[in-house]
Amino acid sequence: MEAAMDELIPYAKVLEHERLVERLADLRPVVLSATADGPALTASPALVMASADLLRCVYRLISRESFARTLPRLDPAAPPSHRQLVGILRDAALALELFRDAHIDHHLSSYGEWLTLDE
Repeated sequence: MEAAMDELIPYAKVLEHERLVERLADLRPVVLSATADGPALTASPALVMASADLLRCVYRLISRESFARTLPRLDPAAPPSHRQLVGILRDAALALELFRDAHIDHHLSSYGEWLTLDE
């Protein structure tokens, strides 16, 4: 897959992507632990708030991508169950992976390097 010029991104977005992947990795065990306590139970306000903030940040990063609108939003007035939250965060991880895939070099000589404006 060859990238067009509009697929180049500022290096700051690479750093933001890495930060969000780490935040998601930190939040995932908390959600899985809550799910073990009761998959159908409603997620706590703090867990919903933390997840909603992370999802807002992910959306801000990927907002120009074609798949951005598929990322669910959380409404604190209608909190999801633990099971639903696991799925929502799985979608966020997938969105981050799709973003990475859209902005890395797919040529064998430099496979996996980000395509950035700031070289």
